[in-house]
Amino acid sequence: MFKRSFAASKDKATKSRKIHKRSFRDDAKSRLHEALKAGVVTPDTSPSLGGASPKLNSAIVTIAVGKDQRLFAAHEDVLSRSPWFAEACREQFFTSPGQRRINLPGEEPEVFSAVLEYLYKGDYYPRLMHDRKRDRWSLEDDEGDLTMQSISPRPNKTGGLNALALIYHHAVGDTILRDTAIYCAALRFGLPELQKHALRKQGLQSGIDVA
Repeated sequence: MFKRSFAASKDKATKSRKIHKRSFRDDAKSRLHEALKAGVVTPDTSPSLGGASPKLNSAIVTIAVGKDQRLFAAHEDVLSRSPWFAEACREQFFTSPGQRRINLPGEEPEVFSAVLEYLYKGDYYPRLMHDRKRDRWSLEDDEGDLTMQSISPRPNKTGGLNALALIYHHAVGDTILRDTAIYCAALRFGLPELQKHALRKQGLQSGIDVA
């Protein structure tokens, strides 16, 4: 009788120790799932949901960009979302084992920075936002507000385009829309979704409605 009662109490103690505790990650997944069902957050509203999370054992690749060889570092598995970079990493593995460096002398650092941000986060600053109720696209400003509508250009205080929207492109020898350069880079690197993002942002920056 004593043995049975002791065994029963031991089973209860074991069961009590096996109480499942929800982790922060479980809670985050649950909240995200509820938000998706409620239509508060969608891949269109927050394109960063489509970003890539690097594996812990992924190799680090160094990318030297532009004439000044500005250095960037990225995880190989994230870079490999681009067919161009996947092939470059594969060729390097066979031709120069142990060397993980890619040179891009013809690219602009500002443009490649946006490409890299897209590969990691699914979008680049300023983020593309979608108002589903009004079916309208906007660009997020630096304070997180939706200030851009798809029917009007994004002027600065002097009446011209926002300085962030323009870059000097050395290959062109002139100032062009940053999103135009990003679109061309996305085409080279085989990133069609980034092309769509850049094309829509280009339209928003210049006041042209892009479907």
